[in-house]
Amino acid sequence: MNVQKFLDTNQFYSIIRIFPYHFTTPRQVLRMYHYLLRMIGFYIGFTLFLGLICGCWSCFFKSPKQYDSNLPFSKPDFLDHPPEGMTIHPTPIERYKQVFYICETKYFKIHFVEKDKDLAFNSAKEVDSAYERLADWYQHQLITPYEIYLLPDKSTIYRVTGETRDLGGVVTQRRGTMFIASQYYNIQTVKHELSHLFLRKKLRERKVPIWFNEGLAEYLSTPKVNSDYVQNFIFKKLQNANNLYTWRDLERNIMLRDASLTYTEVLSIILFLNHRYGEDKLKELLELYSGRNYHQSFIGAMSQVYGKSQIDLEQEWLDFVKKCSFQK
Repeated sequence: MNVQKFLDTNQFYSIIRIFPYHFTTPRQVLRMYHYLLRMIGFYIGFTLFLGLICGCWSCFFKSPKQYDSNLPFSKPDFLDHPPEGMTIHPTPIERYKQVFYICETKYFKIHFVEKDKDLAFNSAKEVDSAYERLADWYQHQLITPYEIYLLPDKSTIYRVTGETRDLGGVVTQRRGTMFIASQYYNIQTVKHELSHLFLRKKLRERKVPIWFNEGLAEYLSTPKVNSDYVQNFIFKKLQNANNLYTWRDLERNIMLRDASLTYTEVLSIILFLNHRYGEDKLKELLELYSGRNYHQSFIGAMSQVYGKSQIDLEQEWLDFVKKCSFQK
């Protein structure tokens, strides 16, 4: 078959239909040129978009970096000459846009920036004894070491944890890492947050009322909480308040709305229970509610231990607040 006969057959036109951009006319050549430009533009745009996604992923999910060119070139003196009895990791890490050094104690790893080294060293001297006192009270041990981060301020805590901006200290849900704003650090804050950890693990993450959780943390962290002076101050403050929140109100996330009153109030509930029924009943409540074969609610456990409903206990507490005086 010669060329002319081939062009006259339907076979030629079927090839044209299969390859619509066959170079048969100048218009088709121009269409092919525009098609190729669109394809090249698409691949370039897709490549740039993929690079942007990878860059964002690496920024948001960056793991802690070990010592590199972004970290200090000169080693601080305390790395070569740490305080007596303390272990300091020789290599800092970069996290939360800060360079942290790590001081390790028997139960904790304290992460601190260089300017907070004195605060971290003082903390290292007292946190272990705080842990041991709480472990003895709860009759429970945590899986250690726990991590404490000394952060610059409350706003940094908010950025790192997403918790309320007004908190000077917080324990996160993931493994219980403790974050404390360095300017608000004191051993009472550590004890308070540590009490939350002990209660959570003691009860195997079972739900407890906010007023009980915060009240017990205040009870176990307030210095000389059982002294007449401290208790008289607490109950006098409540007696002078315009009104008190009900226990149900305290379950509605209002603890930080009027923190000066609410934290005093929840502490007074624990003090009342101990004064009226004894601290052993409080420990009995925790033992009962933490039992693996116990399936009632916390309020049910409380009624079982104290022999009264929550409504009756709340009324007793109100009467106690009105009449209470520890002055001699």
